[in-house]
Amino acid sequence: AGVVNKAVIRHSNGKSRVKKIEDGQGSVMLPRRDLAASLLRAAEKSGAEVHCGWRLIDVNFEKKEVMLVKVKEGRTDEDEDNAATKEKTVRYDLLVGADGVRSQTRNRLSNYLNEIGIDFCVKTAEDNMEYQVATLPRPWKEIILAEKVNAPPLDTVSPASLHSFADTKTGSTGLCFPVRSKSSLSSISNNIDDESPIDKFLVCVIFPGGELGKMKRSGYPLGYESALSGLFANWTPESLSELALLLAEEDNVPNTGGVCIWSQALSHPESGVILVGDAGHGMWPSLGQGCNAALESVSVLADAIEAVDGSVSSGAGCRNIDFSTSSNKELVKAIALEYDGLRREDALAAVDLTFGGIGGTKKRAVVHSPVVFKFQIWIFMILHKVTGGLVPMPVMLRIMKGDCGRYSTLKWEMKVEKYVVYGIFIGILGFGLRGFGYVNNKE
Repeated sequence: AGVVNKAVIRHSNGKSRVKKIEDGQGSVMLPRRDLAASLLRAAEKSGAEVHCGWRLIDVNFEKKEVMLVKVKEGRTDEDEDNAATKEKTVRYDLLVGADGVRSQTRNRLSNYLNEIGIDFCVKTAEDNMEYQVATLPRPWKEIILAEKVNAPPLDTVSPASLHSFADTKTGSTGLCFPVRSKSSLSSISNNIDDESPIDKFLVCVIFPGGELGKMKRSGYPLGYESALSGLFANWTPESLSELALLLAEEDNVPNTGGVCIWSQALSHPESGVILVGDAGHGMWPSLGQGCNAALESVSVLADAIEAVDGSVSSGAGCRNIDFSTSSNKELVKAIALEYDGLRREDALAAVDLTFGGIGGTKKRAVVHSPVVFKFQIWIFMILHKVTGGLVPMPVMLRIMKGDCGRYSTLKWEMKVEKYVVYGIFIGILGFGLRGFGYVNNKE
């Protein structure tokens, strides 16, 4: 259930730093299932017909047909006997693939196009970090040591706070979120306080690739407690033991962070296929942009449909064409072209930015960013403050704060930042060499 974030607390090396967030400026943290349920209800309310529990097993792009199979938990022998009634073929005009980084829609489209001699390249990169998630049945003020909670700076912080933990020794990170068992969807959508209590603490532990697997194999408690004690140094021993037990459970397996997807195109007009979200532009969670980018793509798709319909002027090429006498096939083709033209540049830029991560390292549990990256952040923060905001904050910080614009623009600004830093390095080196030469000549 949703929580409007009131503060961000960073814990590292035994110290806690608090950044409070002004009213109306906080992000909303809510479980994906609640977001999905809210979107589903909105779709049904708009008149969409929703069929749940069907899985795509094949696509005939020439006939524009999808083959689906009914997914049912606890299938019995009787269900197997009636398997024929559990499958169906559906014709489509426009097929929107929004089925994640392992998208069957994208994979089958790529295979089909390559088989008929059309190049459709999809580049992928697996993240090497591992993470596990567990939920403790208490708010964070009952998990962190009492002497820390009751002393500055934590004593005045709201329970609705996001926490990050870092352990430089193990290269691990912990991200923790306040959770409500019950919440009002209206309060979430309006970004206001909810009256229901914050009674849980969602914990995500992130370690370099392979480390959580080793802990899992070594068993509880030795596998987790030693590593967790360094990461969550200000937790109570009871909370550490409880978290270790939850992480060591057999069905709580380590997961990798994600897959970056660079798709050559976000649509294939002739096949009537459009790729949305991770299916077309999957990305690592390093900058927390996956859900944002997916929802943005949905909005762009809506803009593309309206542009073809003639209700808006979008800018990718269709707004000056009269589709009033066009067939469905021509309309779908126009929508696919418009969507790809509006979205692909920004979508690929978002993937590039998250692939770079915190300082261009492939470790998501970043605690040792490259020196040049740290220098880049430092220089532009100084310029931002000295110029009174005329020079914007570093791109990476703006993305994390949620104060950002188009991903393609941010990518360009990121390059400018790097060139400025390289120029400063070269300038420092040049002055150093000049000074050295001056001293030698004087001698």
